[in-house]
Amino acid sequence: MSRSRRAPSSPPSRCTSRATPTVFYNNEEIALQPYGSGATGVTAVAVRDDFIIVRFKNSPRDTYVYDREKPGSEHLERMKWIIRKGSGLTTYINRNVHDYAERLSEPR
Repeated sequence: MSRSRRAPSSPPSRCTSRATPTVFYNNEEIALQPYGSGATGVTAVAVRDDFIIVRFKNSPRDTYVYDREKPGSEHLERMKWIIRKGSGLTTYINRNVHDYAERLSEPR
């Protein structure tokens, strides 16, 4: 008796056309880059010389600007280094950063 073998079905396509999220800050539209593996509290970031923008996973309203004044140059440079490294930003912010320059509002 012959058994026919079926090839395993392929998973559904995960091709999505999601646009890169952006925020407006200082009259500029800034693209956010994905950050982390999805298991982290931070989902996207933008890095500039004088500031960074961090979006947390809870909602787009949880998007914050950190700059040289708040929380200060030392924390800003450390966060930029962590972003380049690719992990640890949520932990660093939770343990060490207690202030931010601005909370960005959700786009309308």
